Amino acid sequence: STLSMDSTVKACLLSSLLGLTSAAILRVDPGPDCWYKEKYCDTKDAEYDIFTLTDDLLDDTEECYNACNAEKDLLAPAKPCLHFTLKTVRNQKVCQLLREECVDNIVDECIAKNSCFSGPNDCPGYVSKNCPTLPSLPVDKVRWQCTDINFQTMNPYATDGSPPGTACSQICPSWKSTDGTIAQLESECLISGEWSETVTNDGVALEYPPIPADATSYPKPDADVITALSCGCQPLDVKWDATPQDGPEDAFFYDPNAEEAAEFICKTEVDITGLDYIISTDNSCVLYCDEHYVATAKCVDGAWTGNPEWGFWCYEEPTSL
Repeated sequence: STLSMDSTVKACLLSSLLGLTSAAILRVDPGPDCWYKEKYCDTKDAEYDIFTLTDDLLDDTEECYNACNAEKDLLAPAKPCLHFTLKTVRNQKVCQLLREECVDNIVDECIAKNSCFSGPNDCPGYVSKNCPTLPSLPVDKVRWQCTDINFQTMNPYATDGSPPGTACSQICPSWKSTDGTIAQLESECLISGEWSETVTNDGVALEYPPIPADATSYPKPDADVITALSCGCQPLDVKWDATPQDGPEDAFFYDPNAEEAAEFICKTEVDITGLDYIISTDNSCVLYCDEHYVATAKCVDGAWTGNPEWGFWCYEEPTSL
């Protein structure tokens, strides 16, 4: 369940005071995570009292739970509430406060119809876990930037890991959303000690980079060196547009080496048999004019160097492949 900011802050403070660097005792909030799953407490032949629901602003199940919780510590001769059951029959809801142990019912139709709920007199505690320390990765991989629940910058690569509520993001200049805006990926440390699925910050799908072919979402913060994202560039189309005022539709691929004075030397030879000239993010090319260095086309921090918008030519405008 989603923890309130106050309860989480208190839990983290308590953890710090007790010296618990990797876990903290927290409590489930009243709600679906607290109610019994796929069963309810059968009140047939059981001892219980009926509590009248009156709070129109509160969920009925939570109001019933609150009534039971308020009577959990009654002293003899009074009998405390041990469990509660809320049943809906003919659209009428009845809150029953059980004075004895729960008799599990797993077969009644009301369970499948979401017409009966039961729960304890007090939501249980649980141990939250830190998310694992992020692995050290090569410089070409995108680092995660993180803040804790108090919005203070923290280091997710430290040995203690990241406490629940830590929010992390990563960004690269070449990452673009389908609407053309710069994209940002986000993940959060869950109370289970696991990182949430990585999603975009605004819910808009990414045009680049695509989700890896063998995955259903982007890599989480604890991804290894093989699956972690690099800050690469979109493939560079070596095209020339002689009439940019008319739009890019008439732009064409060209080979910079077709000009006699030009030398365009690439680390990996570019295949132009398909009548296109495309430089991949892991390639780099250097332009020389009359054997004098001019420019380098290389992906650096998600952007192509060498002013590719000027073209890679010397004195004669390019011609089509």
